[in-house]
Order: sequence, then structure tokens, then C-alpha cells
Amino acid sequence: MPLQLDHDLKKRKINATDANKIKMGGLTDYLEISKTDGTPRLRGTGIVWRDMIMNLFGSKLESEAGKVTYDYDDNIIVFASGGSISTSADRVGGNQEINHEFKVGDSLTFKPHLHWFQVMTNETLVVDEDWTAPVVGLSVDLDFIPANGTVVVQDATDTTTYVEDTDYEVDYVTGAVTNLTLTPAATYHIDYGYIAGVGTTPAFIVTARYRVQRNGYEKVTNWTEITCEVGAGGDDIFDFTALYSGTYNQISAFDDIEIDCGISDTIQIQIARTDSESGDMSVTFFDLHGEIDSLGSEAEFTKAT
Repeated sequence: MPLQLDHDLKKRKINATDANKIKMGGLTDYLEISKTDGTPRLRGTGIVWRDMIMNLFGSKLESEAGKVTYDYDDNIIVFASGGSISTSADRVGGNQEINHEFKVGDSLTFKPHLHWFQVMTNETLVVDEDWTAPVVGLSVDLDFIPANGTVVVQDATDTTTYVEDTDYEVDYVTGAVTNLTLTPAATYHIDYGYIAGVGTTPAFIVTARYRVQRNGYEKVTNWTEITCEVGAGGDDIFDFTALYSGTYNQISAFDDIEIDCGISDTIQIQIARTDSESGDMSVTFFDLHGEIDSLGSEAEFTKAT
């Protein structure tokens, strides 16, 4: 049965003291529902977060000689080093509307992020570790636990390479190598990589600049710059340094931005890679995390704060 009467709401410990609104929660943190039209609104810490996603792939329509290229197989933007945010050939950009469910008003915080493929080199390489083959069927541990698929076994002269799971077997959990067909008591050379917990990735720097175009106001021409130092720079959300070498899905954070905005206003973003490190940086998209306080707006072009 719908909750309609104020006295019934109070019995159920729901704040209904406002003549026009039902308030469920605490004094400052609550769900607010209009008694006249049923419109919900989130207040205080009752708000939740939502993404505004800005896809960069396909946003750079002109083909110019700069620091940005497409990878059409992976649907990504590839940034080379040495770019400048002030050079159009070195950057990509996008425009994002402030959707109607977002909290609007003055001095609102949005959290910009970059989604990209982070290449990690984590293994330390061991070359020509001496390994004396035990009796067929038995095993001897390596000095370190090898990373998956990195073990190569050769004879003592490094001329013959043996086949894993045919001539020998590796336990990648314990580091034990089991003799299947090799000559017992003979010495073999084993190469492999192991995780030393010191994985590295270059300290790429991404510079972004933004501005807000407010509907009904004069065009804004100035940009505000923010930076994100990925990899060794410390702005990554996930830590892959203790995992195997490979390519991982990373999110890296820019500094928070604080803006005044209303619904349907436009955030404009431009992005460039501005470090001098070697290697390419593969980016999937840029997004902004922002707080929402409603399912939408009461009116088509305005929203009460």
C-alpha cells in the first residue's frame, strides 16, 4: 500500500514535516520526494556518482602530421611523445553536455580520468642458470619462481633447445622443473624471467585543458590546464607492478576540476601527451565522474538546485 499520510510516514520513521516534500533519511542527508508530482531528489551525502564519457576515437577528423594517430584494429588513439597542448596536430578533443541528472550550481567538483592500455615490464631475466637434471620423473627447484611461459632449457653449450612438456615440465607455482627425457646428472642452462616486485612503466605526462560553455551566456575563450602523470608519475588508479609483464587496462586521474554549470551546458576538453619519454601511449577514452542528485530535471532546460 502506498505511503500517503504524514502520520503514517512518521510512524515509519520517515521525515514528513515539510508541507510539500517527503524526506527520508537524516537531517541533512536524505531522499526528497515532491508531494505534488513525485519528483525525487538526492540531498547531502545521499547523492551518487555517474560517468560522463567522452570517446576520443573518431574525434580527430583532420589528418595532420603531429603526435596523434589512430589504431583502427584496437579502436584507440595513439599518442607519441613530445606533443604540445597548444599545437592542434598534437591533441584530440571532445565536447560533453552536462546531463540532466547531474548536480548543478556553483563550485561543483568533477573528476577527470583517462582510460588507456598500460604496458608493464615486470620480469627480471635470468640467463644460463645451471640446472642439474635429476632422475627422470623427479624435479629440482630453480633459484626463483619463473613467470608463466618464460622458461627456456638448453644444453650446456646453448646449442640445443628442449621442448617444454615433452622434455621437461615446469611448475610455475613452486618453481620446480621436472625431468621428462633429459639425461640425469647432466648440466643444462635455463633462461627465465621472474617477478621481482619492481615492475616499471614510463612516466608519461598527459596535459588537458578545459572550459565550460554556459547556455545563455557569452562564449568562453580561455582554457584551464590540468595534468596527469601516469605510470611512475603516481596518478594511476591500479598498481600492476607485481603482475606479469603484459598490457593492462589502466585508469589514471587528473586533478579535480571545479566549475559552475547548469544542465545542458557544455564542457570542452582538449588532450595532448606532453612528456619526452620513449614509447607510444594507447588511449581508449576520457571521462568525468560527477555527482548526480536526481533522475533528471523538472523542466526541459532548467533544474532547481
